[in-house]
Amino acid sequence: MARPGITYNDVKRAADEIDGDGINPTIDRVRAILGTGNRGTIATHLKRWKTEHGQTAALVNLHGLPTELALGLRNLVDQAEAQAARQVAELEGTYRVDAARQAAQVDALTKEHAALIDAHARQSTALTEARATIERLQSDVQQRAAALSDSTHAQRALEQRLHDRDGEVDRLVAELKQHRDQFERYQEAAARSRQEDRQAAEARANQLEHALAAAHTALRDKDSAIAAERGAWSAERGGLLAQLRDSHATETSTRAALADTNARLEGMSRQLTATTESLEALAEEHRRVQALLAAGETRRAVLEATVTGLHETIGRLEKAIPRTVAPAGGGDPPQKPPPDKR
Repeated sequence: MARPGITYNDVKRAADEIDGDGINPTIDRVRAILGTGNRGTIATHLKRWKTEHGQTAALVNLHGLPTELALGLRNLVDQAEAQAARQVAELEGTYRVDAARQAAQVDALTKEHAALIDAHARQSTALTEARATIERLQSDVQQRAAALSDSTHAQRALEQRLHDRDGEVDRLVAELKQHRDQFERYQEAAARSRQEDRQAAEARANQLEHALAAAHTALRDKDSAIAAERGAWSAERGGLLAQLRDSHATETSTRAALADTNARLEGMSRQLTATTESLEALAEEHRRVQALLAAGETRRAVLEATVTGLHETIGRLEKAIPRTVAPAGGGDPPQKPPPDKR
């Protein structure tokens, strides 16, 4: 298909100008005058111009070159030019199609790659937050375990205090028994002693009984205080155990979520690796197409050099061939008027 602005009339005017200068119109010469144009389009229009201009009938060799040979040479050049133009057009079309297809694939893979990177970043952020949550929960568990350990130590201290109080009660009971024994001895002595000794012994017994009653009261108060402390410690220990169980449950669920997130991240990493491999394969395919295009460019350059050589050969032949055909009846051939040098 001709490019916009390149028509047969443009090619005809350029060819007429070249022919008017006594030079054989070629694709490169016409394109040099036009300054632009597809070689295939110029070749098609130039072939039409040559057919209408009748140059193919004017080739006669002064040394007896047959007209058929000159026509065959001209057809060979035209066919070479047409084939070169078709091959160039085919290579350009193939390059455009492959380039568009690869560009679409690269764009799609680039978008997919960007989406995977974005998803990977979001998952990494979620993983970081989950790890921070786990670390915070572990710290909380450690703190509560430390608090439980402190409570255990407090319980042991309280038990030691209870043990000490039991020892004190035993001591008071022994002292009470001792006092009772003494009281009994005093009673026996009072029976044998004078009345004043009996009164003194009774007074001493009363004092001992008051002391014993006071000791019992103090012991009951201490037992009540110990029972209250034990109840408070039991309530506190129960609360700490409940908090510890809740922390363990939260840590278990968080670890499960973290394992699921790690699995999804591994899947996305595998998908990202596959996408990267696809991009590398596509880049390799692009390099192969570039190599093919370079080979096509080299081949086109060879064809253009061949066509240029044929044009030069035709030009040399045309300089030795008259511009008109000799009359059939013999005699001197009519001379073509000199070209108008404009």
